[in-house]
Amino acid sequence: MISYVLAAITDSTHDIKKPENIALLAISAVLIGGFIAWLHHICISVFIVWGACNATEQLSSFYLQYAQRLSAIDISVRFLPAPIGGVLANIVTGLVVHRVRADLSILIAVALACLSPLLMAIADPAWSYWICVFWAMFMNAIGADTLFTISNLLITSLFPARKQAVAGGVYNTIAQIGKSVGLASSGAVASAVSARSSLAEKESPIALLEGYRAAFWYCFTLHGVTLFVTVWGLRKIDKVGLKKE
Repeated sequence: MISYVLAAITDSTHDIKKPENIALLAISAVLIGGFIAWLHHICISVFIVWGACNATEQLSSFYLQYAQRLSAIDISVRFLPAPIGGVLANIVTGLVVHRVRADLSILIAVALACLSPLLMAIADPAWSYWICVFWAMFMNAIGADTLFTISNLLITSLFPARKQAVAGGVYNTIAQIGKSVGLASSGAVASAVSARSSLAEKESPIALLEGYRAAFWYCFTLHGVTLFVTVWGLRKIDKVGLKKE
């Protein structure tokens, strides 16, 4: 529901004042809050990080396509560091997850991931790919992939065996909702800023770039919120993935 509303107001933010949109937002907020309360702070982190990660990825594609005017093949090649960074993040997490505190692992991973939207927010289309975009692509998935692994291990340790399947299902639902909300909300931010550009041509690369940069800063803020939740809400979580005798 919230994704529908955010998508509906992308063209005009004034549509949020419509009664049906207000009602849907209120209902979805209550439902999402109930889900998050059930799985506590780890679910908040998953919701935000997955939204920020996927939004940054989508916005980066728009940046390369509309701001730098690159072809589809060139854009695809420039996205290659993303899966490489994700694979390396999973390998490293698997090797150290039972040796390092879970909250510290999440904190480091999300801190690295927040550099992705930050670099894209300050990037200049005239700059070389290797200055900002390469590193942004490489680090974007680190936070989401690390959190995904640790969260699943936490679920197995926090819930009894008969509830783990349900908890895992809810966890994945929250991740997908976060992805949807992140994409829709960042798109709404970008569209609203581009629409208020001082340029007469709102679809020009410069006007669109203003919106993309605002949306990247929005994603950076989301990562910052996750860092706060990790420090505050997950501080009591110790090592996970330890062998039980």
